[in-house]
Amino acid sequence: MAVNNKPKFRNWQKYLDDTVIVLKKEGNYAKFEHMKSSSDRIKLIERVTSLKPAWIDEYFKMCGEWHTSKCDKEAEFYRIAGNKYFQEKDYTQALNSYNQCVKHATFPSITDSVSDQLSIGYANRSAVLLRLGHLQSCLDDIQLALENHYPPHLAYKLYHRQALCLRKCGQIKEAFVAIEKAKTALADANISQDKKDEKLVDLVKLTTEHENEAPSSSSDRITAEVHLPTPIHGHNDISLAWNEVQGRHIVIGVAHLSLRIILTAGLDHLSEFQATYKPSDPRGLTSDGKDNRNYLAVYELMPHIEDMPTEDLIQYAMTAELLLQLLSECGFFEGNSNNAMSRSTDQKYYVGGLLLRHICQLVCNAHAITGLRVAVDEGSSPVHSQSQERIASAIYPTASLMNHACDPTVIASFQQDVLVVRTIKDVKPNEEIFNCYGPHYCKMSYRERQQQLLEQYFFSCRCTACLKQEISEQKLQAFNCPKCKGPLIRDKTLSGKCLHCKHVNDTAKEVVIFEKSRDLFRQGLLTLETGNIEAAIIHLLECQSIRKRVLYKYNRDLAEIHDVLAKCYAIKGDYKRSCTYLAPSISATQEIYGSRSIELANELHKYAEVLVNASNFKKALSVAEQAQDIFQLNYGENHEIVLEIKDLIKNIQSADMEEKQ
Repeated sequence: MAVNNKPKFRNWQKYLDDTVIVLKKEGNYAKFEHMKSSSDRIKLIERVTSLKPAWIDEYFKMCGEWHTSKCDKEAEFYRIAGNKYFQEKDYTQALNSYNQCVKHATFPSITDSVSDQLSIGYANRSAVLLRLGHLQSCLDDIQLALENHYPPHLAYKLYHRQALCLRKCGQIKEAFVAIEKAKTALADANISQDKKDEKLVDLVKLTTEHENEAPSSSSDRITAEVHLPTPIHGHNDISLAWNEVQGRHIVIGVAHLSLRIILTAGLDHLSEFQATYKPSDPRGLTSDGKDNRNYLAVYELMPHIEDMPTEDLIQYAMTAELLLQLLSECGFFEGNSNNAMSRSTDQKYYVGGLLLRHICQLVCNAHAITGLRVAVDEGSSPVHSQSQERIASAIYPTASLMNHACDPTVIASFQQDVLVVRTIKDVKPNEEIFNCYGPHYCKMSYRERQQQLLEQYFFSCRCTACLKQEISEQKLQAFNCPKCKGPLIRDKTLSGKCLHCKHVNDTAKEVVIFEKSRDLFRQGLLTLETGNIEAAIIHLLECQSIRKRVLYKYNRDLAEIHDVLAKCYAIKGDYKRSCTYLAPSISATQEIYGSRSIELANELHKYAEVLVNASNFKKALSVAEQAQDIFQLNYGENHEIVLEIKDLIKNIQSADMEEKQ
């Protein structure tokens, strides 16, 4: 029905790389390198005709066509096709059809008459995603359907599906809530009373099944290093939102956040800002010395333009110039009511310079807003994997005022879009508060941290952790001293010296044996991916035997094998055996990351849940309370993970009382 006549656009990054080469050949690279003004940099980029290929102009032309090509009739056509594929159990084709339905459906909030094609498209796609096992994407689509005027008489179906999906994710408490919503929504359903009674019976059965689940809200979850499945439709990468003030907007990467800053400030304010701006001292504060949450606070963040490699700066400038073209195409510079700045090309280049400035600022100052994504292992395994995912980028000028330390004073977390900063150490009066910009001493080596901080933030770190780091890192990579079992540190000649007893030992043989353990570990993981748990355990146990013999007890690689073995036995349902491997993994985690670290709290949370399944409630309660203390220290009383572990503690206490009766 629809003809795909879109131009084939080139890869933007490759285009940037190719253009830098052209600039060097034509001599414009050197001109750009010596420029001091961001506006002048944008002018130069615009003047270079090779930066305006036909496909960019074609893109803007097609944008207008795509905007008017929204059509509910086409959306309905694809939805009906998707329904047919779904009935035939061809879920791949059904997914493709529902994707097209969502793409063509008009956005209900901006039309005179409310259309249900978009919401039904999301709802139908959620059914496919559930069948394909993409649980988080299924939950996302259910939420999108509800937010986009899903017909009330069908809502009970969505809530029922939501409950099923939440149960598979191990979120039993949330599943109960969805079931209750489904029961309520049945009253609006356009079906006979007999059908309503049947649906109600199904929901009651589902409730009974939930009640027979283990007491934890995510009881069988074991976390391992996992890679989340590739997003299978666009809204996982690009979030579309609408409200009456901001209109339709797309939230995506750092360069786009620069555009959002300009749009939020508005042309009138930027015009006035250019005419009246005077640098403040201290930077970012008002004349009376107060922190002001306005455009000034963002503008005066350090952009580090003079520190950036010229090639990077050119690519940022090209991106800024493209965004400037977008603003022009959208009429941003039309109808400016403020006379502080004339409607001239200077106005446009000033805004272009601001776009470049903000891109550079965001490279150094943007905060990643993260969330947990849950993936269920393939097959019938009850084991769930968690991974932290970057879901947005944001700018928080006040938080950017803090300097970096690899062993920070504070930890940052998010409650929706609010950045919460909490101290995790005692702070004396007038003592500086330090944040961590990413390179943490527990997670990266000294050299890796120094390299990343220099490349992204343009300074060499001399914090306390960096000054005393090397010995601590060596312990986490040490071999086992044959004399005292202490950390045997190797030098470049493969000779090792124990940090405890000073015994010297040749480690050449141990290095060869350790390499064999790496091969066994890889084989074990590959076998585990095929679902052959027993064969995987054989490889992993042999690997563990070698590592336990040759590696220091707190070596990262030994902790790694213990964690994977714990996961394997949990998949088998042998929770007692799983606990025997989690215990040493926790000791290593505490040594590596510290006694108040989030990493330790996550491991303790996991350990408590496995102990519940092993019916060791007394130990589970002690471990869960220890995890709760650490989570509360880092996140406060009302964070989602704190509330979750409080529920776990209540469930453990209830289960323990029932067992004693």
